[in-house]
Amino acid sequence: MKNPTDRHPIKVVARRTGLTPHVIRVWERRYKAVTPQRTDTNRRLYSEDDIEQLRLLRQATIAGHSIGQIANYPIDKLRELLADDAVYATVTSGPLSRLLPPREAASRPVEYFIQESVAAIEQLDERALERTLALADMELSQPVVMDEVIVPLMVKLGDWWREGAARAAHEHMASAVVRAQLATMRKIHAPREGAPDIVITTPHGQHHEIGAQLVALVASAEGWRVTYLGPNLPASEMAAAMRLRNARVLGLSICFPPEDPMIVTELRQMRRLLEPGTTVLIGGMSAPSYRSVIEEIGAEMFLDLKRTRDRLRQLLNTGMAIHMDEAPAR
Repeated sequence: MKNPTDRHPIKVVARRTGLTPHVIRVWERRYKAVTPQRTDTNRRLYSEDDIEQLRLLRQATIAGHSIGQIANYPIDKLRELLADDAVYATVTSGPLSRLLPPREAASRPVEYFIQESVAAIEQLDERALERTLALADMELSQPVVMDEVIVPLMVKLGDWWREGAARAAHEHMASAVVRAQLATMRKIHAPREGAPDIVITTPHGQHHEIGAQLVALVASAEGWRVTYLGPNLPASEMAAAMRLRNARVLGLSICFPPEDPMIVTELRQMRRLLEPGTTVLIGGMSAPSYRSVIEEIGAEMFLDLKRTRDRLRQLLNTGMAIHMDEAPAR
């Protein structure tokens, strides 16, 4: 049984609420959502009530509420809000209602959410897929949801497509639900104060955007100010957006097809149009087939979200992204 006087460090709070430490600090500093105690060395310590407050705030923001409006609601009012909220009711009603985790329940295994998602896709059951992904986001941390649920699920769907086991309808429905879920997950993040800008998109001819959305979510979680431009953007528009946002980091996802000469042309033109010293991060399933041109234009290739996350954190923490005008041209 939990002792209400217990105090916990921010890493424990992050694990139990599903929020990143950065978001917890922003909600504390900007919105006064909680007021943790401080140790003699200025480390934050959070109470059980603080953790419950943050957990409920996260669920409410997932349901569409603005953190600025609800940050100071007491716990009882947050519970009433969630109980009455139509979006939350959708998640907690129907045959999957038994899956809603109690306050102190342990997370279900990742494989459970993949299996439930696969079953929903096979049946073209949009609502079941929405509920399953929403429940995964409640029970698991965002990195786990991205790296171990959504990415394997989309890889599996791609395999089905190539094998002829999935119809276009399966791919379209699943992609639409995943895109919506990723957009919802990104809503809870706020950029660090004075954070640098990153522009994220896919090159002209690249219509699959889930990889780019995943990178946008990773960058938002790390505290970047993200400008997400969707898929299929010509090089000239990328360069214009970078100038308008005064951004020095560009993230691209290349999913399908591999070895497309048009993509090679677009990447070369993009590099010519970007400001010297701009950092370009490129990932996606088909990125390795463009390795030679990626190296030619001085871009960096990342084949998984963990390495992308680490690189974005490094850029942010070292100040390289803020002071890229001091970097030599590639």
